[in-house]
Amino acid sequence: MYTSHRLYYERNGKGEPMVLFPGTGSYVRAWDPVLPFLTEHYEVITVDLPGFGKSADAADALESFETLMASIVTFLDELELEQPHTGGNSVGGWIALELAKMRRARSAVALAPCGLWKKGAPRYIDIMTRLSYRTAVMLHPWGHAVLQPAPLRTLLMSHSFARPWAMTPQEAHGIVRNMRTSPGTHTAFAMMRDARFTGGQEIDVPVTVAFGQHDRALFWPQRRCDELPEHTVWKTIPGCGHVPMSDQPERVARVILEGAAAADDAAMLLSARSS
Repeated sequence: MYTSHRLYYERNGKGEPMVLFPGTGSYVRAWDPVLPFLTEHYEVITVDLPGFGKSADAADALESFETLMASIVTFLDELELEQPHTGGNSVGGWIALELAKMRRARSAVALAPCGLWKKGAPRYIDIMTRLSYRTAVMLHPWGHAVLQPAPLRTLLMSHSFARPWAMTPQEAHGIVRNMRTSPGTHTAFAMMRDARFTGGQEIDVPVTVAFGQHDRALFWPQRRCDELPEHTVWKTIPGCGHVPMSDQPERVARVILEGAAAADDAAMLLSARSS
């Protein structure tokens, strides 16, 4: 719908701006299941990360996590978004936390965020990413046909989703096609290998970190809290996997709305005290 600083994005709804970032390998369509619940309250801006989806020509921004964040900040500047509500899944959740640390977010909701590990990305995540890409390439010649039966969707996608059988074949095929055609798939892990989220203890806006009950990608050692502020709200979302938006859309939307509402409530309280 739009392109800014080589990043593709879509805008839906009215109200205060909320920017949502998908994970690596994903794209804007990942947020479609939760949009009907969010756009009643906010103007929701969904973004394709550099190197993925329709932002594929921006893959050079994945040279490091610093260059990725520079690309995101430039994107916000071009849209004149000083402090939007932010949310994200996986690497997108990490981005939301970084923006909060940079004082570029009014609130941050991180769904299964990467980057909370102790030293760097675990090796098994690289293996999972490579296997996902190779599976996407292998499935390409057969397209929708392979993903039509619900048992096959479950077999092929249960590492990221708790309820892949509930997806439509079209949704599943879109995910697989995006993984196969996005050049960022090859460089995303190298970007994360030695990086992690640090220095967030002084974040002064509401932060929510939520993991799906059945997250099979990030286990407890990758969910450290020592670099986050004490006021961080931790949640578990029942019936969800690592990519929770299509597993339980209403539950996930509620987590996002509650995280954003905490900032709105804090602003109203501050205003009342100063008047």
